[in-house]
Amino acid sequence: MAARKSKSERLQDLDQKLSELLARKRAIESEQTAVERKALNHRKAILGGWLMANDPAAVERIKGQLRRPQDRSAFGLAPLDALRDTPAQDSPQQEQFA
Repeated sequence: MAARKSKSERLQDLDQKLSELLARKRAIESEQTAVERKALNHRKAILGGWLMANDPAAVERIKGQLRRPQDRSAFGLAPLDALRDTPAQDSPQQEQFA
C-alpha cells in the first residue's frame, strides 16, 4: 500500500493541477478569441467589398474621415500632417492694405 501524502504534498499536487487547468483554460479561450476575430474580419471584408462595389460615394466619404496615418496609407492618401503643411491652392489670399 502506498504511503499517504502529507498535506503539503497534496497542496503541491493540487497547485500543479490548478496550473495545468488554468493553462488549458487560457488555451481554449485564446482559440475561441482567434475564431471570433477571424469571423469578424471576414464579415468586415465582405461588407467593405460590397460597399466598394456598390456605393463608391460612401467609400469616398469614409476616406475623407480617416485620421490615422496607417488607415490613410491603406487607401493611398497622404498623411494629414502632409496636408496641413502644404498651402491650400483654392483659398483666397488676404489683401494687405497700406
